[in-house]
This record gives sequence, structure tokens and C-alpha cells, in this order.
Amino acid sequence: MRNVRMYNPTHRFDSDSLGGPATTDPTVRWSQKLQNDVLDVAVWDNTIYCTTSKDSSRGGAIVALELDGTPRWRFQTDGSVWSSPAVVDGTVYVGSLDNHVYALDVDTGSKQWTFETDGSVNSSPAVVDGTVYVGSNDNHIYALDADSGSKQWAFETDNWVSSSPAVVDGTVYVGSEDSHIYALDVASGSKQWAFKTDDFVGSSPAVVDETVYVGSEDSHIYALDAVLGTKRWAVQTDMSVWSSPAVVDGTVYVGSLDNRVYALDADSGTKRWAVQTDGSVLSSPAVVDGTLYVGSNGNHVYALGADESAGQTEVYSGERSDTKVYDP
Repeated sequence: MRNVRMYNPTHRFDSDSLGGPATTDPTVRWSQKLQNDVLDVAVWDNTIYCTTSKDSSRGGAIVALELDGTPRWRFQTDGSVWSSPAVVDGTVYVGSLDNHVYALDVDTGSKQWTFETDGSVNSSPAVVDGTVYVGSNDNHIYALDADSGSKQWAFETDNWVSSSPAVVDGTVYVGSEDSHIYALDVASGSKQWAFKTDDFVGSSPAVVDETVYVGSEDSHIYALDAVLGTKRWAVQTDMSVWSSPAVVDGTVYVGSLDNRVYALDADSGTKRWAVQTDGSVLSSPAVVDGTLYVGSNGNHVYALGADESAGQTEVYSGERSDTKVYDP
């Protein structure tokens, strides 16, 4: 049994103490016990959606909670749910390792439709203009009708697609573990271009100002021309990049398995700063009001001054088996 905990953090570390454990625990605002390990938490329209793992006695689930932790509904699947939910027009869209994509009623959790693929669905859906775009480990990217779940098209790659699509200006951008980043036409799924890296692409692209930013298992962060697919720049880290970039005010923020969080100039790739954490960084940064929030596999969540190379840094500690939702 695992807990979802809401915290009100109160402690602060300076940059010299990065990686050190918090000396005091944050105040627990509430705690809600769930039936399995919590894999992901998303907040949409004042509702918390948690996804959970499968164990020997029960499948994974999508659980909806009120902001005070009160359970609203629970929908069980036959596999763990690593996909992050997308909530659009009263429907929750999410994938599961049981090979299905689900559409659930946002108020009740009742199933509206399900689409079966031939592989597990780690990818998180993108829902744009009535279409659900999602990858599957059957090597395909799918476009599904958001109302009915019927297949509009499928594009086949040469390996798993755990990357989550980005849909911008009539194009679907997505990575594949066949080492490519693809640009596909939203209407037909036809390939506009493909860019080859030197290893798996599990990172999900960010598309800003006609540039695609994405990481690769080959240890690089790439910036590609969104129209042509040509490389604008590439920055090498010391290990694989599974984190998905966040691009804010001309800066690309991304984590690496080399335990660092990087801030790069969006136009040139020049490193503005890099911060060492206490573990590999697979999570994707979020930037709010000048603060960058990111988690590491060393059981910490960091709050960094997004526009400073060395500034005040908050470090929140916790057990890795629990999911923490912070109120910065």
C-alpha cells in the first residue's frame, strides 16, 4: 500500500548543499493511501489523477482525487499505468501496460471507449482537435478519434514508441527507440522527415519557435529545424537523456542520467549552467514564476532559480516509493 502525500515545504538549502538531505521534514497537509505504487501524478481542473502499478493480486489503476485528498473514482486496468493522463473536454485519456488506450469520463471514471494495440502503452497521449495521438511498444504511433476511439491512422517505426507526441502546426513530433525523431502529418500520418540519433529516443519533444528540442540515449540534447528536420545544434552530456525538455524564455531546461540538470541557450545550445543533483534525472523540469522544479532518482525534488547559475536551491526529501505533490 502506498501513500500520495501533499506537502507544504518550508526549508531551503543554498547551492553548496545540493544533494544533502533535508534537516527537517516538510509539513504533511494530507495523506491518501492507495492500493499500489504510485507511478505518476497529474493535476487537471482541480482534480488529482494518480496512476499506479500492477502487483500479483490486482492490476494498475487511474485514481481521481479531490484537492483535499478525497477519492472521487478509481478505474482498474490489467497492467501498470506509466502513461500520464490527458484531460480534455470531460474525458481522461491514458495508456496502460495492458496494451490499451482508455477514454474515461472525468466525473465518474466510467469507460467511454478503449483501443487495443499489440504492445504496452507507456506513451502519454496528446489530444488536439478531436484526435488522440499516442505511441505504443508495438512500434506504432496512432491517431485515434477522441469521441469513438476509432483508428484514423497508424505510422510504423522500427522499435518501441515510449516517447509522448507533441502536436504543433499540423505536425506530430515523436521519438522512437529505433533512434529516430519523426515528424508526421496530423491528417494522414505520412512522414515529413526523420532525424537519426545514435541511440534510443525515449524523451518527448518540445516544439518552440519552429525548433524541436529532444534528448536521446546517445547522451545528446538536440535542437532540430521543425520544418526540415535538420540539426541546429547538439549538446553532449555524460550519460543518456530521457528527460523531456522544458523551453522557457529562450532557455532549454533538461535533465540527464549524469545526475545533472542543464540550462542551455535555445538558439545556440550554449550551456548557461548545470546543477549536480544526488541521482539520475529522468523527470522533466517544470518552470513556474522563475523557479524550476525537477526530481531526481536520489529521492529529492529540487527547486532551482531558473535564470541563475548558482542561487538559492530548495531540496525536498522523501521516500522514493511514495509520490509527493508539492505546493511551492
